[in-house]
Amino acid sequence: MVDKDSARYEGTREYYRVYSLLIQAAHFRGTVQYMQVAKILHITQPGNYMGREVGQVLGEISRNEVTRGRPMLSSVVIGTNGIPGEGFRNFAVELGRWNGQGDWKTFWHSELEEVYRVWTLDY
Repeated sequence: MVDKDSARYEGTREYYRVYSLLIQAAHFRGTVQYMQVAKILHITQPGNYMGREVGQVLGEISRNEVTRGRPMLSSVVIGTNGIPGEGFRNFAVELGRWNGQGDWKTFWHSELEEVYRVWTLDY
């Protein structure tokens, strides 16, 4: 879960690299693996620390996107199982993007399509 009182990554090189990676994925209607984000943060070992830090930076990015009236850009980030983790679901509720009712995968697909709509360029 994101530490609300501390934007530890916002404004850092790592924040902007992750942000850029997510926009690039959305631009091409793709996805990003959590491990790709972890590598930008210089974390190479899976585990609790990786999960916390990746969740922190993704949460900061999503909070900023939602504040600006856009969907959760972190919806493009998936695990090895092809779906976002529990942190994404919890944060979607916290940000008021999902009420926690119904099938969360339906919500995720809808949020992902909204991200694609916002960030895919029309040529």
